[in-house]
Amino acid sequence: MKRYCRLSPNTSVLKGYFSLSLIFIICFTSYAQSVKRNGTQKPAVLVLATYHMHNPGRDLMNVKSDDVLTEKRQKEIRDFVNLLKRFKPTKIAVEVPFGSSKLDEQYSRYLRGEYRLTANEIDQIGFRLAKELNHQKVYGADADGAFDIGRVFAFAGANRQQHVVDKGMAIGKRQVAEENNLIRTSTVTQIYKAINDQQKINESHQAYMLMSGVGKDKEYPGAELLADWYKRNLKIFSNIIRLTESKNDRILVIIGGNHVRLLQQFIEDSGEYNLEKANKYF
Repeated sequence: MKRYCRLSPNTSVLKGYFSLSLIFIICFTSYAQSVKRNGTQKPAVLVLATYHMHNPGRDLMNVKSDDVLTEKRQKEIRDFVNLLKRFKPTKIAVEVPFGSSKLDEQYSRYLRGEYRLTANEIDQIGFRLAKELNHQKVYGADADGAFDIGRVFAFAGANRQQHVVDKGMAIGKRQVAEENNLIRTSTVTQIYKAINDQQKINESHQAYMLMSGVGKDKEYPGAELLADWYKRNLKIFSNIIRLTESKNDRILVIIGGNHVRLLQQFIEDSGEYNLEKANKYF
C-alpha cells in the first residue's frame, strides 16, 4: 500500500501564510534596494532652534544667557551634544555667512587643538559635535538681509496702528521672558527641548506675520518688512541646497529660533528633503 504525505487543511493554510510572508520580504527588500539604486531616497534636514549663549545683543529682544563655560553648564552641553549625535548628521551648518573663511579657519584651528571654544553656541554645539563626529568642516548657512523694523514702528505710530505692532511684540516679549526663566531653572537639554517645541516655533513666526498688517492705502511697510524676512530665509534655504551633495546627506542646521518655521516650510515645500524635528532626539 502506498503511503502519501498529505497536508491537513490547517497545515496548507500555514504553508500558504509562510509563502506569502516570504514573497513580501523578498519584494520589500527588492523595492528598498531599487529606491536606493534609483536615487529616490531623499536627504534629511533637521533645523535646530538655538538661543544665543554668548549674549551678542543683536536681536530686537534678547535672551539673557548665563555663563555656559561653568563646569555645570559644560557637562550639560556635553550631554546635549551626545543626544544630537542620534540624528547622525553628515554636515553641520551654523548661523554664519555662507562660505565664511573665518569659520573655516577657526574650526581648522580647533581640530588642531589651537582654538579654545568660546561661549558662542556655534562653538559649544556646532564645533564640539562636528569634531566628535570626525567632520572635517563646519558650514555657514546664513545670508544678509534688510530688516527695517524702525520704518514699521514709525508708520504704525503715525497711523493709529500701534496696536498691531504691540500684539506682535507681546508674543516676543513673553517668549523672551519664558526663555530667561528656563535659563535660570533648567538644564541645557531642557532649554533646547522647550525652544524647539513646535507650538513655540509657530508662535514666533506669527509675531512676524502680524507686522504685515501695518500699512495704509498704497503703502505696505509691514508687508515689505515681512518680504525682506522671507527673502533672507529663502537665501538660507538656498544655501542648504548648495550644501547638499548626496541623497544620503543628513544636514543639521543650528540657527536662531525665529528662522525655524520658515526654513521648515521651505524644506517641506521643496519636496526634495525629509524634514526631521529636533524634539525627536531629546
